[in-house]
Amino acid sequence: MSWTVVSSPNVGTNTNGLRSVSCVSVSFCVATGLYTIGGSTAQTLVEHWNGASWAVVSSPNVGTSFNILESVSCVSVSFCVATGVHGGGSPFQTLVEHWDGVSWTVVPSPNVGVIANLLLSVSCVSVSFCVATGTYDGVLPVQTLVQHWDGVSWTVVSSPNDGTTNLLRSVSCVSATECVAVGFTNTGNANQTLVVSLTGPELAPSDQVSPAFTG
Repeated sequence: MSWTVVSSPNVGTNTNGLRSVSCVSVSFCVATGLYTIGGSTAQTLVEHWNGASWAVVSSPNVGTSFNILESVSCVSVSFCVATGVHGGGSPFQTLVEHWDGVSWTVVPSPNVGVIANLLLSVSCVSVSFCVATGTYDGVLPVQTLVQHWDGVSWTVVSSPNDGTTNLLRSVSCVSATECVAVGFTNTGNANQTLVVSLTGPELAPSDQVSPAFTG
């Protein structure tokens, strides 16, 4: 087995970066990230693979400040979710975009922190179940942030915190009842590994409760 460089387009004249990729077949992959042109602020970058080549696909941006897509998860050629952060307001806001097979659109997502809110990873197992993780800053301590998609809307899910700084960098779900998120926590001396897992029944769009993450 060997890796080879595959040609991929660049939009920005200053910065181009792909931070995440998700594939559902040999002929459909999505990569997300950011680009900048000159001294402009970062904008979302989405590229699709069709089995032969990578191509830039139009993706929206919120406001005139920076927009970054940190992670993407696809369950089919007609449903993908990308998450990240935008600076279109104060505090920094979560950014969620959905692909419906035709176009990318911004989907509302809640914000908890009064300083910053970031969704750094997302994992979907169906069109009605996704989990996104990250962090928010509520003027200390910095807390873990978990959000759940039920097919209708994104909601904040309770998640544990062990220190004064807590962040969930990545999440992976294998079903609507089994997810694991990882990151770090800091109690003042050094960063420590943090692993949290999903516990709770599978949720339907009509359910009024969200699953809970535990340490």
